[in-house]
Amino acid sequence: MSNKTFTLGFILSLVLFFQTIVSAAPAPSGFLNATWGDSIELVTASMEANGYKKTGQGPDYLSFTGLFAGEMVEIRTEFINNSMYFGSMLFLSSRSFDSLVIRDKYETTKKMLVEKYGSPNKTTKTRWLYEANWQTVTNGTRIDRVSIFLRGENPWYYKAEDRNRRGSIVIYYTNESLKTRLLNKSRTFL
Repeated sequence: MSNKTFTLGFILSLVLFFQTIVSAAPAPSGFLNATWGDSIELVTASMEANGYKKTGQGPDYLSFTGLFAGEMVEIRTEFINNSMYFGSMLFLSSRSFDSLVIRDKYETTKKMLVEKYGSPNKTTKTRWLYEANWQTVTNGTRIDRVSIFLRGENPWYYKAEDRNRRGSIVIYYTNESLKTRLLNKSRTFL
């Protein structure tokens, strides 16, 4: 009896897993105007062609500033083996000491993401921190798991030196599947 129960449970788990994959919102094919896996050169060209100004570059990252949805943002993209797997946006208007400004910007940004990707898989709300996390997948030649993480951090004053700490709203996009493949590929070369 226990083998049948285990087998039935396993099959039910697989059905629920594949149903979740099919019903999930489609994953973004990249970050802003760049496609996952693009090289540093391609990301630079794509971002600059869309009005973003490059502000920094290292062997595994690029940073830009520019307008997104009518607001100034700081953008960072990260690379493994010259392939983009990560991007983040910091809304400069959210760099504030006013917790009401932070909460309002968080809620409007969350609404924008909900319209595009549906309800988040997980949300957390405390006095100092708001977080929402989406896990999206796409069906194609392979299934990619893309994590979208919205973080709103209120200014806080735990210690005297924290009085100059401002709040912020940041969106993080990570192609988790690509990151894993790139890390595994780099390990095989070592």
